Amino acid sequence: MDIIKSNLVFKTLPKKRKRTRGIVLHHTASLKATPEWVHEIHLKRHWLGAGYHYLVRLDGTCHILRADDAIGAHCGVNAPYGKSGYNNNRETVGIAFEGYFHYRAQGVYHDKMEFRQLLAGQELIKHLLKKYPDITFIKAHKEMPLCRTACPGDYFPMDKFKKVLDYDLVKDDVKTDVNRADGDATDNTEDDIMELRTIIDRAICVLNEAARIK
Repeated sequence: MDIIKSNLVFKTLPKKRKRTRGIVLHHTASLKATPEWVHEIHLKRHWLGAGYHYLVRLDGTCHILRADDAIGAHCGVNAPYGKSGYNNNRETVGIAFEGYFHYRAQGVYHDKMEFRQLLAGQELIKHLLKKYPDITFIKAHKEMPLCRTACPGDYFPMDKFKKVLDYDLVKDDVKTDVNRADGDATDNTEDDIMELRTIIDRAICVLNEAARIK
């Protein structure tokens, strides 16, 4: 997939993660968010720079903010070593989605995610699952230990992103069974399955969008 480099300047380079166990999803809680805007907001909090690793914009473009093998600053709770929440940032990749996906009585919000942004997010997650095979969970910010927040909002399609991991785990089980059966499975088989799933997902989204317009 196409990932746009943001070339943000950090105060110092973030430390590298020792392992990657999960992906945490956020919304920017804003109607518009550029990489530079996110970076500036986080610098004002006296962080090293943008705390998320990626930003997926409304138009479906994907931007890398912080090296995805670095420790992030997106769901920390200042938990002491060995306590619940301590590894929130140390073992996860943070993805922010441009938008405000939560109800507010005054002001505009997004009550659904457009399919371009949804598909871009799913593609990014597939990319990360392949790069970091030890990932075992995809969670919303609010689902992380001790995180008191509504992020990424009630209208964020969390289930559509979690199913990417569910599919990936099933795919691995099937691939293992094939290997045991005849030893002939190849990396091409995995790529073909992922490509087919992507085509199906895109077709479903196009059909849903057409039905909505009618």
